[in-house]
Amino acid sequence: MKLLLLFFISFAGFFEIFAQVDPPPAIEGGRGFIQTQTANLYGTGYFGAGLTGIYTSTKIQVESGREELLIGAVNLTYDFSEELEFTGNLFVIGRARLYDDSGQYDQFKQGFGKGMLAAKYRFPFTGKNFDLGSRLVFHVPMGANFMVHPSYPFDTDSYGLELALLESIDFNQSLRLHLNQGIRWQGLKEESRYSEDLLLLSLALDYNLTKNWLAFSELSSAIELDDKVEPIKDRLVFSQGVRYITPWSMGFNLAVNLGLSEDRTDGTIKRAEDWRVFFGVSFSKRTYLADDDEDGIPNIRDEQPRTPKGWPVDGKGMALDSDADGIPDGVDQEPNTFAGAVVDRYGKAIDSDMDGVPDGIDKEAQTAKGAKVDKEGRAIDSDGDGVPDGIDLEPNSPTGALVSVKGISIDGDGDGVPDGIDQEPASPKGAKVDVRGITISQLEAEFLTKGILRVNKIYFDTGKATIKVESHNVLMEIGKMLEKYPDLKVQINGHTDAIGNDDFNFDLSVQRAESVRAFLVSRFSDINSYNLTVRGFGRSKPLSDNRTEDGRTLNRRVEFEVLNPELLEQYQ
Repeated sequence: MKLLLLFFISFAGFFEIFAQVDPPPAIEGGRGFIQTQTANLYGTGYFGAGLTGIYTSTKIQVESGREELLIGAVNLTYDFSEELEFTGNLFVIGRARLYDDSGQYDQFKQGFGKGMLAAKYRFPFTGKNFDLGSRLVFHVPMGANFMVHPSYPFDTDSYGLELALLESIDFNQSLRLHLNQGIRWQGLKEESRYSEDLLLLSLALDYNLTKNWLAFSELSSAIELDDKVEPIKDRLVFSQGVRYITPWSMGFNLAVNLGLSEDRTDGTIKRAEDWRVFFGVSFSKRTYLADDDEDGIPNIRDEQPRTPKGWPVDGKGMALDSDADGIPDGVDQEPNTFAGAVVDRYGKAIDSDMDGVPDGIDKEAQTAKGAKVDKEGRAIDSDGDGVPDGIDLEPNSPTGALVSVKGISIDGDGDGVPDGIDQEPASPKGAKVDVRGITISQLEAEFLTKGILRVNKIYFDTGKATIKVESHNVLMEIGKMLEKYPDLKVQINGHTDAIGNDDFNFDLSVQRAESVRAFLVSRFSDINSYNLTVRGFGRSKPLSDNRTEDGRTLNRRVEFEVLNPELLEQYQ
């Protein structure tokens, strides 16, 4: 048996040296606790193993002697999920002796004690510093069953079931409190003298002394519930121990348990001599199913095994970043950021100029506040005056016009033509000007605004088409005007009064219009002759009464009518 225990310890050491392991969790059975169990679990795929050597000496009054045991305990633990853990324990009795009052002992005994199969469930709704769990234990007799009464938690002569509620509180990462309340139902053979139906209560503390040293204290009680058989006592045990954790994930435990119970079997009250010494070694390792970051991807396949808890990951365990902004979805408060946008540490797009286009996409990152921008963040300036739309109070300023900071055209002389376009920026107040801001005559202003110019001061010899000399000044003014607008198609209309018959007046009106055209073409080379046409109306379109001299004077006229008036708009 000693060789068997030595083999287990050597195997654990060999495995520890050559296996890549993690800092050990507090493996059940490896802390030194005998009855108390923690409500904590250590994560999917965690595997732990513990070996414990126990020496116990108990004075049993009913036997009028003392029992002495050397026991080895093997513990294996595996966490199948974040909430479910399975544990197996086997007690191996290496030496068992029963002494009488004279110091003599019976035959040396050894063999298997009992086995325990346990399932622990941690409730998922527990908090950050508080864990609540339950534990179901199946007790299995494994050997000779020569130590069967309740004073010994290492052996049994019948199957049993145990159910416990577990609470663990982590006060400050250095001090932890554990509470257990449970009931054990143990089968009872006819020849057994002792009850094994017990109420189990325990309280334990473990606390960090240094980074590698841990101390633990436990107070446990087993209260017998069945009074149909002769009881031994209600057990009360105090345990104190220390644990050292190596940098290589192996833990060593040393503990002493002292029985505080009182023997009441013979009607007297006597202190029972009950004490145990424990020495244990344990180690832990993540298996291929371990999932340190709890993202659902085992470490063996997880390419990012330290993903913070709660972050969505892909099939390889890589944190998802749906918008590829460098901030994982688990943190990203704006998971649909446009590609290329600069974001803060929470994944929110940074928009320095608050124009609605994030930095990184914004090609004009310092746009003035209130300016309208395009999808690349460039300020929109519809009229090209240098003042962006949204700020521009006159978003359709003429090209080239000088504007104020609010985009309003500046017109220093008030002639309607903005500075920057106005070629005569100091026009007299009230003067008529063209689109360039140059002062024009009343005659030209009428021609541009109405599209037709009626002239009564072009005089002809009576009944003839000969232009009188006093008409030359007017015609020269008209010629200069027409030179400025070479794209306009102008029809020269001749009109007469009602003196004479219709045919004569019609022919005369055409001839007079031809004379005016010839005068203009001959004197102004920049006038396109093809754009000047003539038409006679005779006396058919009078403006006034032909029965009066004044009326006939108004009716004798020459008109200059624009045939493509749509072009006039560009000159106004």
